[in-house]
Amino acid sequence: MQVTKLVLVILMISSFINNTYSQTNYDENKVQEYQLPELLISQNGTKIADSKSWMKIRRPEILKLFEESMYGKIPGKLNISNYTILEENRNALNGKAIRKQVLLTFKKAGKELNVNLLIYLPKNQKKAPLFIGYNFYGNQTIIDDQAIILNQSWTRNNEGFGITENIATEKSRGVQKSRWAIDKIIDAGYGLATIYYGDVDPDKFGKNGIDFSDGIHPLLYKKGQTKPLPMNGVLLQHGLGD
Repeated sequence: MQVTKLVLVILMISSFINNTYSQTNYDENKVQEYQLPELLISQNGTKIADSKSWMKIRRPEILKLFEESMYGKIPGKLNISNYTILEENRNALNGKAIRKQVLLTFKKAGKELNVNLLIYLPKNQKKAPLFIGYNFYGNQTIIDDQAIILNQSWTRNNEGFGITENIATEKSRGVQKSRWAIDKIIDAGYGLATIYYGDVDPDKFGKNGIDFSDGIHPLLYKKGQTKPLPMNGVLLQHGLGD
């Protein structure tokens, strides 16, 4: 399950390093002018011309920008405690793909978190590069496939998807399939791995703002902690919306 561990590290990092909402602006006219930094020029003006310079110099600089300006720092280490293959079909997509549904379990600080990972792999290929990403209404939304386990986690309401009481329904199957193009991915020799972001951290709001009592956060809290701590005295913005 090395691929599972790699996928989860990448998919989950944006959720467990966030802090909390501050004042969020929805008016584009109030957005100040900003120029993106050059991707392949370091902060001291060094041109990044090879992979070694990227990994040693530029990549850490960019990650630091995300830590300081957007998400915050990773609060701790969290490993997969165990996994269970819930379903596997080696003849998916009319026989050209392998479909796996895996339940990943994380345990820490006396708490447990379960995440459903959906994987499609090309059938006749020993190794395949993966497209990875969050989906925002459940694994069942990315393709018309009745075998995909229906999302049971809290879900944002969307009447068009048949979600009215924060619970996914059969009506939501395949509603966002146009975003994923799974057949094309498999035909090109690639695989796909996705999880529902709400398994990791539901975007729920309580009386005092965003609710940090569920999802991945409590597994990383210190004793007595109930929400992510400010970074440099500032509560950073974060949003996992669609």
